[in-house]
Amino acid sequence: MKSEKFKLALVEIIWLITLLANQLIKIYNLKNKDEKEELTTEYVELMTSPLQLAEYK
Repeated sequence: MKSEKFKLALVEIIWLITLLANQLIKIYNLKNKDEKEELTTEYVELMTSPLQLAEYK
């Protein structure tokens, strides 16, 4: 796989993980009326090791 395509795939995977995690936060906020801070893709990138991302492949 070309490095450019691999980088785009990683960006999409991180975006999807962030979207799904924020969905849980939004559902929690609706049910509990507590405002939890939403995640950013940058935070997910920092908290996810490259080894974990390779396992998703």
